[in-house]
Order: sequence, then structure tokens, then C-alpha cells
Amino acid sequence: VLLKSLSQMAFYFSNLILQTATRKNGKLTGKMYDEFKSMGYSLDYRVINTRDYDVPQSRERIIIFGTKKNNKKLIDDFFIKLEKKKGNRVSVYTALEDLPFLHAGQEVNTYNKSMPNDYIRKYYRMSKKFPLTQNIARPHNERDLDIYKIVVSSKEKGYNLKYNELPTQLKTHKSDDKFLDRFKALSWNQPSHTVVAHIAKDGHHYIHPDKKQNRSITVREAARIQGFPDDFYFETSRTSAFTQIGNAVPPIFSEKIAQVIAELEIE
Repeated sequence: VLLKSLSQMAFYFSNLILQTATRKNGKLTGKMYDEFKSMGYSLDYRVINTRDYDVPQSRERIIIFGTKKNNKKLIDDFFIKLEKKKGNRVSVYTALEDLPFLHAGQEVNTYNKSMPNDYIRKYYRMSKKFPLTQNIARPHNERDLDIYKIVVSSKEKGYNLKYNELPTQLKTHKSDDKFLDRFKALSWNQPSHTVVAHIAKDGHHYIHPDKKQNRSITVREAARIQGFPDDFYFETSRTSAFTQIGNAVPPIFSEKIAQVIAELEIE
């Protein structure tokens, strides 16, 4: 009964978001609360960052849990148990350590010679038979490649370079006082910033941290940062794959939510 109610809740949730997301005035969360309460649900929520749950990505999301009956204890237990599922923060390097060296426009579907670390074996290569697929990087023009080198060099020093700080000859936009974070590199020793569906348009926000490779991240690298195992194949094109990855809830985090629901004492 609970699973049916949760599925129904998710259905209403998605429709309600579509109905209210474009409305002006009023808070979306309050509107959703009112809608679900009118259907007999009790709700609570937390702002969760997936970087605290073994996902190599800083990704803040509102997690809402509700019951059809007024069961505050069950709701509290869900968030208490979820808190206990926290793990270590995982760096980009830890998540990508065994992936091959490649340049912009290349596809290399063989692991490098290093042994996969414990984290990779747990979440990405659970079997020695796992294939490596879709490790394909976008091609980039020379201007972008020159910009990438500068941005990564700055990131290595701990600074996110702004667009207006680029050399004049590399700027293509007339206005350099807006959208100053057009280019952003990942850091080897930190979780990635949030991967969003816009990665399907270009890779300028997801520049690989290795300056020698000088490119944006591959489909497979993005998938790992989002928490997909290596045997997950994305249909049907590179652009579609990036869109699917950017729109996904990290599977590593989703699994922890499912584990918590399975552990709850439900009457």
C-alpha cells in the first residue's frame, strides 16, 4: 500500500511541478504542501547534498517524504535513517582514476593500466566483465582549447577564472560583464560541481582537470560523476546521453533512499 501511495505521490508531484513552476508569486514548496495535504498526505523535507552520500558531485536537492496517514514518526525515521547513510566525500580523481587518457574528439573504450580503487569497484566496475563504453569526448575548436588551458591553469591554483579575465583575443562576446562563468573546470581533489542537462549543449562548464588532455569531460566521465555504473548504456546519441545524465538523480543516492524505505517499519 505504501509503495502504491509513494508512486501516486510522485505522479502528482511531477504534474504539480509542471503546473506551478511557471507561476509568478508564491513559493512552489508551499503550493506543493497545500496540494498534497488536500489529498490526505503528511510531508516533511530536507535539503540534501549528494556529495555527502558517496556521490562525487556537489548536488543540492530538496528531498520530500510523505505518508498517506498522519505518521510523523515514520517521516522522522526516514530522515534519521537517511542521515546514517552518509559516506565520505569523493573526489573527481577517485571516481575517474582508471579511465584512459584522450584528447578532444577522441573515443577510447579501454581502461588504463591502473588497478581500480575500492570506490570504483564498489560503484562502477562491480564485475571484471564490465565493458567501458561511450567514453567519447567532444571535438573543440582551437579558441575553446586555448581557453580551456587557461581556465584549468587557474583552477589548479584554486580560482575560477571569469570570462572578462580572458585575453582579449579569445573573447567572442561583445558583453563581458554578464555570464562571467561561461567556462568552468573540474578539480581533481574535490567533488564535481552539479552536472545539469545543459552539458548536452556544450562542455564549457565541465572542463577536464587534466590540462594535458585539454577537453571537456566524456559521456562516461559525466556518467561516473552522476553515479552510473559502467555497464549502463545511454540511448541514442552523445547529445541524448548527456541530457539523460544531467537530468538524472544519482543512482548511488537513489539506492540509499530505496534502502532506507526498505528498512522502515511500515504498518
